[in-house]
Amino acid sequence: MNLTLLLSCIMAVLFACTGPNNTQAANIHSTVSLGDTVTEIPDSILVIFHDKKNNFWFGSNGRGVYRYNGYKLIQLTTKHGLSNNQIWEIKEDKAGNIFFTTATGIDKYDGKTITQLKVTTTNTEWKLEPGDLWFENGMDHGHPYRYDGKNLYRLTFPKNIREDEFNAKFPNTGYSPYHIYTIYTDSKGRIWFGTAVLGVGCYDGHTFKWIAEDDLTEIHDGPSNGIRSVIEDKNGDFWFSNTHYRYTISATTDGGITYKKKPGMQFPDYWLEKDGFEYLSAVVDSTGDIWMVTYNNGVFRYDFKNHYYHYYVQQADLSNAYLYTIIKSNFGTLWLGTHTDGVHKWDGVMFKKVKF
Repeated sequence: MNLTLLLSCIMAVLFACTGPNNTQAANIHSTVSLGDTVTEIPDSILVIFHDKKNNFWFGSNGRGVYRYNGYKLIQLTTKHGLSNNQIWEIKEDKAGNIFFTTATGIDKYDGKTITQLKVTTTNTEWKLEPGDLWFENGMDHGHPYRYDGKNLYRLTFPKNIREDEFNAKFPNTGYSPYHIYTIYTDSKGRIWFGTAVLGVGCYDGHTFKWIAEDDLTEIHDGPSNGIRSVIEDKNGDFWFSNTHYRYTISATTDGGITYKKKPGMQFPDYWLEKDGFEYLSAVVDSTGDIWMVTYNNGVFRYDFKNHYYHYYVQQADLSNAYLYTIIKSNFGTLWLGTHTDGVHKWDGVMFKKVKF
């Protein structure tokens, strides 16, 4: 896929516990003092988040964020204090505050008001402390941001050895090859950054390590269209947005990591996808299976027993929605966000559209 076209698409747009009819929803008693009550969410949902109070949050592509507490759907927009109505990330701190990464800034919602976080410039060194939140910033695509509960630090990535190759091959692109597509915290507390062009980076609190293998970059027309997903499987291996390879990560004696690259999924010869595929989002379910969301080819499930399953989204008008994100709720159910058909939830057989 052409890099400029790909980045343009992403910039333009960037599962059941408590469904509307689930009895667990009746146990949610929190209230919202800000926002408008609505009866539906938009078709294009970029991110889904399930908070500690069992509220669902749906970040949209241009119509703000929606909160569902089991019986009421509330919409928050720039009218209520959001920096921008395009929502890329939703996170929660230990105190229960909710944070939104928008196209133009990072906002904090304390249950009553929304305030935009301001960058602290007095200390920009890399650190990793318990309780830190890490963000991509919509208006500053080549830098990660760390929030320690009081201060927001704008950081700079250590130089990737393939940056110069990218600049030589794609001069005057107008965007940073360090643009962050995803941030992931693994089981050992390390922070992973998936980038648009330069592969994936890992910070363990001591050192920063780039993994810039050809399958993870676009520089030599590799298979990667950017690292949009980082996931750790039940065996401790890592998958980076494609099924071609997986990576075993080991800690070094002096701090930092080393890695070993090995084959990913092996598909039967009769499968159309036997050569592997890329995906936008992935999650490990309660049994350890990996679910992978493709943009226009449904959802795949891999059970590590050489069994592969392919699901299309069931809906009224489309045999295959354009998909974007998948999460596992606090109760273990899978929720799916799409570009074209709202939110779907796994019912044990298929993904069905959620009605509010």
